Amino acid sequence: TTAGGGGPVRLVAPGNITVNGTIDTSANQFPTAISGSVTINAGGNILVTDRITTAASSFANTAGSATSVSGNVQMTSGGSLTLLGEINTTAVAFSDDLPSVTPGTINLNAGSDLVFDTIVTSAFAVFTFGETTFGTGGDVTLIANGVVRGTGANVETGETIVTESPTQGGKVTIQHNGGPNNFRFIIGDATNNGLAGSINTGTGIDTLAPTQTIPVAPLLVPPNNVFTQGNNIRITFINSPPAPPSGGTITLSPG
Repeated sequence: TTAGGGGPVRLVAPGNITVNGTIDTSANQFPTAISGSVTINAGGNILVTDRITTAASSFANTAGSATSVSGNVQMTSGGSLTLLGEINTTAVAFSDDLPSVTPGTINLNAGSDLVFDTIVTSAFAVFTFGETTFGTGGDVTLIANGVVRGTGANVETGETIVTESPTQGGKVTIQHNGGPNNFRFIIGDATNNGLAGSINTGTGIDTLAPTQTIPVAPLLVPPNNVFTQGNNIRITFINSPPAPPSGGTITLSPG
C-alpha cells in the first residue's frame, strides 16, 4: 500500500511496475488542501490492484476562503495498463467567502490494452454565504494501442466515468484500435472493448448511457472513426483497413 497526506507519488521503471494496494495522496485540510500527483511510467506493464485517490477537501468555518487542489494522475505503459480500483481526483471546498476548487486530470496511455474500474473527477465549491455551488470537472484522456475496458459502474447511478460538475463537466477523450479483432466500443458492455456503465459529463447531451455501440455496426468499421457526444465526449477508433498483397486481392466480410 502506498499512502500519503498530500505528497506526490512518482514511479519509473524500464520493465513492469506493480503496486499491490492503494495509492492515496489525498488531502483534507483547513482552509487549504493540496493533494499530491500520481505519475507512473513503465517500459512494460503497469498493474495497480486497488484504488487511486488524489482527492482534496477543504473548509473554512470562519471568515475566509477555502481552496482545494487535487493532484493529476498520469500513467504511460509500453505494455498493458491495468487499474483494478476507482480513480478519484475530485476537489471539494466549503466556505463563507468564495471557495476555489481544481480537480485533477487523468491521462492514461497504454502500449496495449487499458483496463480500469471507475473514474471520478468532479469538482464542487460550496459558497455557503451565497448559497451557491460551482466547479469545473477534470478532463479524462484514455489512449490504448489495443482496447479500452472500464469494468466497473457505480451501484447507485450506473456510471463508469463521471466528470459532471455544477459549472461544467470535464472532457472525456477515449482512443483505441479495437484490438486484433477490431472490437467496436460499447457503452454498457466492457467484455471486449467498452464501458460497463455510462459516461456522465453533465446533463442531457453531455451524457452517454447504455447501451450503445460505437460506431454503429451496419457493415465494416470505417477507418479512423471519430464519434462525439455533446461538447465533452469524444471516442476515436483508430482502424486502418489491410492493404492487399502486391498483385493480389483481399476479401472483407461484414462484422
